[in-house]
Amino acid sequence: MMRSSLLRGIHATGRRTTTFMGNNTPALLGRFPRYFSDATTESPKPVPEQRVTFGGLGKEAFVLMLERGAPFIGYTMAAKLDDISYHQLTMMLPKNEKLIGNVRTPCYHGGVVATMIDHVAGFCAWAALADPYLRVSTVNVSVDYLIPPPVEDLYFHARIEHMTNRLARVSCTVWDSQKKRKVAIGHGLFNIYKGKEDLSHLLAEAFQKHPSLSNPTKAPPQA
Repeated sequence: MMRSSLLRGIHATGRRTTTFMGNNTPALLGRFPRYFSDATTESPKPVPEQRVTFGGLGKEAFVLMLERGAPFIGYTMAAKLDDISYHQLTMMLPKNEKLIGNVRTPCYHGGVVATMIDHVAGFCAWAALADPYLRVSTVNVSVDYLIPPPVEDLYFHARIEHMTNRLARVSCTVWDSQKKRKVAIGHGLFNIYKGKEDLSHLLAEAFQKHPSLSNPTKAPPQA
């Protein structure tokens, strides 16, 4: 009867507790140890420290690839990282009057916004991958322009909405310089596949061959 009563008490409260057993607590813990496992005084084992990576790379290497890996993004648009974490990434496109598409409004060319959305959303998906052999490629990108893109600093905030072993769906919201008005909303679908080489090795070779990629003050490599 005592055992069934104890079990009813445990099930009724939805958790294991010894408060209702009064002075018999030590004796009962000895008789029914498996029902009171959370009364143990053992300290938890330390969790081994894990190295944080983005796309299987260290943060510094990944950011370098994000900002300088594509010369069009790094030199023509001069986009910079604003914030990065797992499943989210934000880049800033600095004001650039050379990217104006309509001088009467004036506003940026729609292709500038679409290109940045593709770049930021793609790298957002890539950052969530831990294997340096994995790559992403664009399947489709759609953009809804809410207002004419103002000629000022713009922020592109991407977030992974859904990811499987083969595909990643990413949304990207474009904000004005104050991060108060939405300029556009983009949606991207990206394919995830495995390459033949370790990305860290390819990246090291690329920057060794073209040192200007890692130095924003130098001109981009010529074809």
